[in-house]
Amino acid sequence: MDTPEIQGASDSILRRRRLTELPVISPDAPLEMFDGEDRDVLVQGDLAFLHVVRSEGSVLIQGSIRGSAAQPIRVEATRDVVVTGAVHYGQLTGKRILIGGRICHSQHTSSQSVSIGSTLETGRVVTGAYENDQRRIESCRLTL
Repeated sequence: MDTPEIQGASDSILRRRRLTELPVISPDAPLEMFDGEDRDVLVQGDLAFLHVVRSEGSVLIQGSIRGSAAQPIRVEATRDVVVTGAVHYGQLTGKRILIGGRICHSQHTSSQSVSIGSTLETGRVVTGAYENDQRRIESCRLTL
């Protein structure tokens, strides 16, 4: 389900034109990791049979994430992680995380915000940038 927020984030990623498209991955030849480096990563369709997707930009998945209990799929981005579908057994990390569908058995860590278009079932959501607070606490602890 594309909300205006998801549509706007998707359009922004596509307009930047710094995309690396993730090739179709077969269950016969699963991939350990895909690193988009400093480019945004585009996945057209569902994401499965892959352990880790990384990008110093954003990751746009025009479909769902379909991991398993034995092997959840990790998506790590410096900027946004946008999934137009659902997330099943995923671990997502990014500045903003936008999910169009439901979330099951997943963990989402964002420094800014998480938006869920449907229901959250058996998941964990962590938001906020705590690095400065953590440094301040550590410095106080060191002075004691």
